[in-house]
Amino acid sequence: MDGAQLRDITRLAGQANPSAVQYHFGSRAGLLDAVMAERQERTEAVLATGLTARHLDGGAGPAKGGDAPDLLRELLGALVAAEASELATEAAGAACASRRSSATRAGSAPASRTRRWPGPATGR
Repeated sequence: MDGAQLRDITRLAGQANPSAVQYHFGSRAGLLDAVMAERQERTEAVLATGLTARHLDGGAGPAKGGDAPDLLRELLGALVAAEASELATEAAGAACASRRSSATRAGSAPASRTRRWPGPATGR
């Protein structure tokens, strides 16, 4: 976000109102907090699934006979998988934003590929 202009952020979000970030998030820092909180929620959901699949979620527990290095390996594997899934999501989003930005600069952004601002977040 360092160096990003709020007018560019609102334009890429499909907003005509240059005050949309302040209205919905209060500030640039509020926007960053919301983005990071959403990212954390997605990562934790994938991590929880990975821990459950590896029986490390407090349920049945790890397989009998496992020692601390095996448990650590399993925990790290679940964490790495969760972060990797988020990086894949971010890469896809960056590619989408890049295409949208290019189309917008060319003046030919198709309506079907231009996402609209979702409005204020609920529950925050």
